[in-house]
Amino acid sequence: MLSFQCKQTEPVVFRKPIEKYLFELDGAKSKKAKKQISSEHENDITILEKSRNVAKNAELGSLEEGLNSISKYYHFLKSIETKIPINESQVRIAFTWHDTVRKGKKATRYDTAIDLAAILFNHAALSSQIGASMDRGTIDGLKASAKYFQNAAGGLAACRELVSQRGLGPLTVDLSVEALTMIELAMLAQAQHCFCEKAIRDGMKEGILAKLCQGSIDLFSGALHQFQNQQIATNYNKNWSALLEMHVHHYTAKLHHHLGKEAQEREEYGVVISHLKKAFAEIQQAKIYAKSANAADILNSFLSNIENSIHKDLAQIEKDNNLIYNAPVPDVSKLPRVQGKALVKATPLETLLILPEESEYPFRSLLPSAAVSLIQKYKTDVEELESKQVEEISKQTNIAKGVLAELNLAVLFDDSGTEIPTAIQEGIKKINEQGGLSHVQSLFGEVIAMSNQNKDLLRQIEAGIEAEASQDAKMRIDFPHMKDRITESNKINGNLKATTQGFVQKLKAAASADDLVQQKMQKYRPTFEMIALGVEKLREKCPSSAKDSSGNSESVKAVNIARDAFKKLENVLEKREELSKKLHQAIEKT
Repeated sequence: MLSFQCKQTEPVVFRKPIEKYLFELDGAKSKKAKKQISSEHENDITILEKSRNVAKNAELGSLEEGLNSISKYYHFLKSIETKIPINESQVRIAFTWHDTVRKGKKATRYDTAIDLAAILFNHAALSSQIGASMDRGTIDGLKASAKYFQNAAGGLAACRELVSQRGLGPLTVDLSVEALTMIELAMLAQAQHCFCEKAIRDGMKEGILAKLCQGSIDLFSGALHQFQNQQIATNYNKNWSALLEMHVHHYTAKLHHHLGKEAQEREEYGVVISHLKKAFAEIQQAKIYAKSANAADILNSFLSNIENSIHKDLAQIEKDNNLIYNAPVPDVSKLPRVQGKALVKATPLETLLILPEESEYPFRSLLPSAAVSLIQKYKTDVEELESKQVEEISKQTNIAKGVLAELNLAVLFDDSGTEIPTAIQEGIKKINEQGGLSHVQSLFGEVIAMSNQNKDLLRQIEAGIEAEASQDAKMRIDFPHMKDRITESNKINGNLKATTQGFVQKLKAAASADDLVQQKMQKYRPTFEMIALGVEKLREKCPSSAKDSSGNSESVKAVNIARDAFKKLENVLEKREELSKKLHQAIEKT
């Protein structure tokens, strides 16, 4: 059975790069602060270093324990890479692994992905070694062997996926996608081989055994196909390709042997001979490849036993056919093909690797890098929001101050009397010279009158169009023989209708605007009426902070209310400035 060796690695320096990152993360600059952080994470770094050292030497002790140590380190490293950004530009930790097929070649990356891929490869290697070492002379041994070969395939599949997804670039040959695919298929083929052997011992029907054999052929052929890749063919031991080729011929021989037995049950003796001749030729080819692969004596003996069995069955059926049946022997290539049945699949990674206890993981106190990034983004967003609020407060405060300065309300609220500002006096004079309120009302009356005229005109047009359409419809009923000669009303009046609808929409918009003007006129009518009195009359009605000669205090009350509102506005502006200062201080603290 095929198995492969673990990859070898070089020591990794975790401590300094990780401590440097932790110092920067916590903003530690003094020796005391750095010493405290180092002390807090001393045990974490030690656990990580120790677990890697044990995992890299997994092949030296018990292989089962080696699998557990690799599983533990894998999960540790997966957890850490979410918390510590180990890469070329941030936390620079170099991982170096040697090639198992090209001696002296190695690959180095500042990325945990290469370490994860390599230890998955080693997990698969240990599984293949355990699977190959099992006693397949028993049913339990066959089951266990099949399990470990499927585990090996699972580790290789996970390794291949990781190498493909993480964009590590060209690595060692054994970590190429082609090599990993080849070994994965070879491991699955060997697991299928175990199921085939078990099915034979269980006395399965010949048809089922044939399908299982075809499944083995498909898997061994898939693995062998990878040797068409120049890199695989050049660097991998020729024994691998020879053994894979041997198994393709071996299982092709068994396939036709089982098909021959099945045909004999149907008394199709010519078909039996065709299958057995093919089986005999294939088993001889298998023996040739076994010899070129320097296969062990036990494998050669295994193939010889199959050869003898096929030869015996072939000799007997040929004798019987010559003496009794005289059945024609068809060309084997024209016989129906068998659909293969594979009972194996790569073990999923989540099932393959044992999870450590939660308390065993290092750096449990660290937040994931994604969470740290979100916290930093939150702080940045808060600073930007505070800055925007300060800017907006300042902007609105300046606008309020500008409006107050323009209105000059402070002058209006002093106790100097009831003099109206010059600008307002000039405005009142100009309005009254142009006709005042009565002129505005007259203009608005004209607008309403024109609007009504337009509405009447539109109603007349719409009525004319409707009358013409009605007349057209009547004529078509009264003179059906002429309807094809008369242009339809809709076609004649289509553009006119569309234009009319456009005017209707414009009239509606104008009416809406007129209503709005009328509402505002009603709302501000008292103001217009005051303006119409003229400057002198208006001056008499202006509120004053002092009681008039008649003792009326209403004007005093109005002025005081306005003055209080003005003071409140000034207080608001002061508070806004105070809030702006506090936000500035908050930004500086963050």
